[in-house]
Amino acid sequence: MNKIRKYFRDNSYIVALTVVTIVVGVLHFATNDMSSQIWIRQSTANLFITILGIWITVLCIDQIIKKKEQREKNRLLDVAYREISRALEWYLFCLDRIYRVSSNGKPEFKDTYREMYDTDHFREAFLNCDFSKIAGYQNCTSGQFLHSRTNDFIANIDKIISKYSFVLDSDTLRWLELLKGHIFVTVSSQMENPEGKRDVIYGFYNEFLKLLFVIEEIIVSKSGNLKLASSHVRSMWDDESFEKLGAARFDSNN
Repeated sequence: MNKIRKYFRDNSYIVALTVVTIVVGVLHFATNDMSSQIWIRQSTANLFITILGIWITVLCIDQIIKKKEQREKNRLLDVAYREISRALEWYLFCLDRIYRVSSNGKPEFKDTYREMYDTDHFREAFLNCDFSKIAGYQNCTSGQFLHSRTNDFIANIDKIISKYSFVLDSDTLRWLELLKGHIFVTVSSQMENPEGKRDVIYGFYNEFLKLLFVIEEIIVSKSGNLKLASSHVRSMWDDESFEKLGAARFDSNN
């Protein structure tokens, strides 16, 4: 019932045409046997047919416009989901570089980042990473690299929200806003000097990652496109052109 009411509120012209059509029709058929009012019958008959034709034309045009608008909305949603997916995959790849330099050995490889990061091996690597060491992949420390990439990622998400908030549903927007406002975004600036609170920081980090994967699940589910799910890039771990495995650990001499 609410949907019907909303439809008529949004399409008041259809209601007006319907009322006029009914009134004209009643006038026409009510005067069917009144010879003294033949002129009314003739006039209303022509008017009835004209209005009925207009009503049908308007309804058809309205449906065509709505279908076109829906196609455009679906196109924009597809673009938005793809941009979110690319932002997530880029950020997860950056995190994997930190995982590599803080790992005491190659992990048991999984198909997805979610499976890779939900392990004791990943937690151990984070807790033993010396974020004050210069990262071989950037002219900065690993802590600065993590904070910088986190800020870049959040900036990308903010741009996506600004561009596509009018087509994204409220649930997706709510999760994106939660991601933007998560405490880890701020805490990531303190990686070089955690003051013995590494477990606490890891807790924030883990929560932040879980938010990423929830958003990934949402866009894959809503789009129906399994290709939007990020896949772990194992080749980076085997590529010798990348930084040395374990180079940023506390027990590393590098």
